[in-house]
Amino acid sequence: MAKRRMLSIDFCESDRFYMLSPVSRMLYVHFILNADDDGFVDKWRSIMRCARIEKKFYLPLVEYEYVIEINEGLILITHWHRHNTIRADRYVPTAYAKVLRGFSVDEEKRYIKASEDVLVTQCAPQSRLDKISIDKSSIEEKRIEEEKNKRITTNNHSYIHTQSASQNISNGIVDVYCTDKDNKSLCGSTLSAALKTAITLHFMKKYQTIDILGFIEYCESRNWIGDEGESIKENYKKYADIYMETAGK
Repeated sequence: MAKRRMLSIDFCESDRFYMLSPVSRMLYVHFILNADDDGFVDKWRSIMRCARIEKKFYLPLVEYEYVIEINEGLILITHWHRHNTIRADRYVPTAYAKVLRGFSVDEEKRYIKASEDVLVTQCAPQSRLDKISIDKSSIEEKRIEEEKNKRITTNNHSYIHTQSASQNISNGIVDVYCTDKDNKSLCGSTLSAALKTAITLHFMKKYQTIDILGFIEYCESRNWIGDEGESIKENYKKYADIYMETAGK
């Protein structure tokens, strides 16, 4: 394994990276230093214990996709290839080659889950590929048709949600979100329909509540600017946490 690691200045000097706390940023650097040549870190808990860093500073790295948590003992640096390019004569393949096959690298040099097509090519016998290709085409057509049927129209606004979202949100949730207690429509607000849906899904997933009218008022009272000058529209997950912590006070 290479003994030197690089950090992209464009990445580490970005506004998005500075949204992390100083401790989380320091922990990220420790992960980079201890990663193998493919970006895997298999001793991240030991690193945190040695650096005396609490887990609460690790969680934002996972939530904002700076690292991908494979299991309790293994993580993968999402933007590894933005930071490091290792010469072929110094490169040592990861011990987690089987896990690595489940990921690909996109145009932004991020690790993402490999597409089904990639996994089929890697794992399926060649004699079965034609049949699998036909089956996948039929499945994709069926999925597209199902997505069309999940269009929800409320107050002349359309909302499209995915299969995972459909398990957490129903027509009634959109109705509640778009109408306050006095039946005054909030759909004419400055929020886009996409942002409204994203905020609603976030509250349902993390807090199991759809009573987010107070959060909207909280944001609008600040003209959509946070305490540190950042845009709440782009950082609504962070300010949802702040709002939920202070809502009852």
